[in-house]
Amino acid sequence: MRSKAPGCCHYLGLGVVKNHARSAELFAAAASQQHADALHYLGVCYQTGNGVKKDEEKANELFAQAAELGHTNSIILLDSVNLPANSQSTARPCALAVLCCFLPDDARAD
Repeated sequence: MRSKAPGCCHYLGLGVVKNHARSAELFAAAASQQHADALHYLGVCYQTGNGVKKDEEKANELFAQAAELGHTNSIILLDSVNLPANSQSTARPCALAVLCCFLPDDARAD
């Protein structure tokens, strides 16, 4: 199974030149193998329009797939999107708020 680490490296510019288009390609490759982290981070790309054409519907589909696989950040994100209409919250959830990339030491830039 592919790792999300190369996609995160390109997304954040860790050890490589920041390249959102390349990160989206790498996330998509891993997502095609039902990698929950990759599905979530590909959703981030679609939500923000980084590396792909912005598409919130596609982003939410990817977050839902990741959530079905137990991805905690996707579950939290989708729960916040589906707040009741009478909710007092005016915050617009953004996947970047939960974009956490824990990479092994050998994948980090020096």
